[in-house]
Amino acid sequence: MTYRTLACLSLTTAALVASTRPAAAEELRDYVVRPGDTCISIARRELSDRRAYAVIHRLNPQLGKQPHTLVPGSVLKLPSTTSAADARLTSARGRVEVRPPAASLWDKAQVGMALFSTWRVGSRAQSSAEVTFQDASRLYLRDDTVVVIFGASAKASRAKEAPREAVLERGTLEHRLAQAGAPVRVYSGGAASELGRSEAVISVDEGGTSVIANRGGAAVAVRSVDARRRPTSKPVAVNAGMGSRVKRGKPPEPPRPLPPAPAWQGAPPSLVVLGEDAKVTLRGQWASVVGAAGYRVVISRQGAGEVESVAVPAQTTRFELADATPGIYSVKVAAFDAERFESPWSVEQTLLVSVVTLAPPAGAAPGAAGAAGAPSAAGEPGAPGRAVLAVGTVLRGPQLRCGFDGGPKVAELVATLPGPARLECEDQGRALEPVMLEVLAPPAPRPAPPAAPLAPAPAPAPAPVAAPAPQPPRWRVGAFLGALQFPRAHAPGFGPGALPGAATASEDATYQLGGGLLFGLRAGYLLSPSVELAGEVATLRNTVRDRPDYASLLAARATVSVRMNQEGAVSSHGVLGLGALALTARDGATSPETALLGLAGMSLRYQHAPGIELRLDGRVHLGAGSGERTAIGLEGLLGLAISR
Repeated sequence: MTYRTLACLSLTTAALVASTRPAAAEELRDYVVRPGDTCISIARRELSDRRAYAVIHRLNPQLGKQPHTLVPGSVLKLPSTTSAADARLTSARGRVEVRPPAASLWDKAQVGMALFSTWRVGSRAQSSAEVTFQDASRLYLRDDTVVVIFGASAKASRAKEAPREAVLERGTLEHRLAQAGAPVRVYSGGAASELGRSEAVISVDEGGTSVIANRGGAAVAVRSVDARRRPTSKPVAVNAGMGSRVKRGKPPEPPRPLPPAPAWQGAPPSLVVLGEDAKVTLRGQWASVVGAAGYRVVISRQGAGEVESVAVPAQTTRFELADATPGIYSVKVAAFDAERFESPWSVEQTLLVSVVTLAPPAGAAPGAAGAAGAPSAAGEPGAPGRAVLAVGTVLRGPQLRCGFDGGPKVAELVATLPGPARLECEDQGRALEPVMLEVLAPPAPRPAPPAAPLAPAPAPAPAPVAAPAPQPPRWRVGAFLGALQFPRAHAPGFGPGALPGAATASEDATYQLGGGLLFGLRAGYLLSPSVELAGEVATLRNTVRDRPDYASLLAARATVSVRMNQEGAVSSHGVLGLGALALTARDGATSPETALLGLAGMSLRYQHAPGIELRLDGRVHLGAGSGERTAIGLEGLLGLAISR
């Protein structure tokens, strides 16, 4: 058996040796040397500080004079860090570092590492950390924050609930108390805050001014202190929902009310994603708080801790978290004013992101379940549009029950009918945001070519050709109601011969249309999932400017619409077209007159059910008007379309 012999280097570290506790007071544990171990590597891994190798030397005199020889399998005595540590780093996001008192440089922190008295913990930009004391009370460090950890104060070390101590050198921290635990005394600038059974936020600026906000629980005792942390004022009780500010060298200011907690505007939707690798964007919105200078939003994921903590300006009242993977998320938000006083947290919202796995149809190649265009999130179609599935695809998910278009929800759903479909799922009874799908029939199989005969043989009968697979509906027919209004001096003009009672007027007389209602029919054809050609025919009954009469008109139009955006079942389209407006003759009028008008507008469409679509259109018509002016018409339409 080959043993690897390694030397334990000796470095001078008088400050560390002086800070170690007497051996008689320490609880020890056994450590079995591994291949490749050195005293420094053991100290760093087991004692959270490579400079603690001096402790290993002191507790293991059998190693003899330096350099030592470590043999794999031998047993060393190490201090029990569980009893010796004052606190532990229980979570970290981003760049979090630690610095023991004898060190001049910062080291990368590891979740679970032991923290000892006078150690510094620092979180950098877009980072955060949580420190938990032995009694389970917790300090949460926000970004750009440095805290010095202490154990129980020397004067109170024998008390039943000796306060833990920490110094906030810069930044912001939150106090989170467990069900049972000793108070925590936090020094910040010229203030000392004793945090008992309370949830508090403490921040300190570069000038040493501290702001203390008590979000809830017992009162926080705040007093001013000098540079040696000796009290210089009587304590001020800051009750729940109140805050106080302490300037360096001044007594605490009288407590003032905190801003109110923000209220959610509806619960953020729980979502479903198609495919195990899909991602989703979480969204939510809250009502603005009067007097708020900004908001802090915190998003956490079950099993992963905090994934986002960000401050946003007052004009921002919504959040978005992109590329969220399936899981259970929680979101909370707090408001803060211009003096950094922070409100209690809002009601914490829980969001589910559930995954629906796609199994290909029987006999299909792996990966054939979803075609191009599969969405990255519910209601967020990927290119070129809705999610596309093949007929026969099986949809299932753990603890999910799904159905199509309001149908019964089952644990294993099969896409059987081609065409647009609305996937509706629930996770343990909780409804998820619906997903719009396009189910396509598989292409018809190509007949195999006949094998070349080895000898002359009668011509084989022609192989049957499979019937073409049904295609998604391309024709749409429907009806619409609306109104068309021509502003004064911008309406199409016509001569007196087209209007009864006006035939005797001067040949130069011109009458103008006003406004009125219209009813029409529409037929459209889908060139692609995003482009539609349509024809419209409508009848109108319009007023006539400066006459107590009505004119009957007939309109014919050709339009092209292009889908611009889609959110779930709602889509927006741009519309362009050209049409003719004819004033029909009646009651002895002579001949009809016609005006050509171009049109442009927007259309909002809602897929109510497969094959049924509601439309709301707004359009502007342009053409030749009276004299040299341009005719301008404003039109609004409400319609219903059915796919065929």
